[in-house]
Amino acid sequence: MTQKIEAHLRESLEQNIEPFSQCALLDYPDHLNAGDHLIWIGTCIFLIQIRGAKVTYTSSLVDFDQRDLKAKNGSAPIFLQGGGNLGDIWPDSQKFREQVIHSNHDCPIYILPQSIHFENSDALEEAKAVFNAHPNLTIFLRDNRSLELATHYFPKAKTLLAPDIAFL
Repeated sequence: MTQKIEAHLRESLEQNIEPFSQCALLDYPDHLNAGDHLIWIGTCIFLIQIRGAKVTYTSSLVDFDQRDLKAKNGSAPIFLQGGGNLGDIWPDSQKFREQVIHSNHDCPIYILPQSIHFENSDALEEAKAVFNAHPNLTIFLRDNRSLELATHYFPKAKTLLAPDIAFL
């Protein structure tokens, strides 16, 4: 069963991420949630071992520097950590994601497999404005409900179903 999930994940990522030789990987989990660290490891395996990319810049929410990102990564793709924090349950993560997307319209941005949950309509409206304004945003979703929400609220983004990247 795990092999089927991994094969589906790899196929979804491989078919929907344009070729690249370098990238940035943001939202390093500087907290104790073991699941987020497994997701980070799966992401590193995908980017470095499977895709053979050079990761030019990484950061957590706390140590992110936009000028440093641009100096080291230019207009290469930006990958945002997957997980279950797309929405307003973890507002710091969501604000960070929106800041990066808003400030980097010249880069393809990939949000790796996430689950979505919004309770606050103002937070959802803000996310819609930022996500829909980006010219090259791809969001991978871990479950059908999240895919339906993303397809409805973020119609300008490419939205796709993919298993959690921790399965790599």
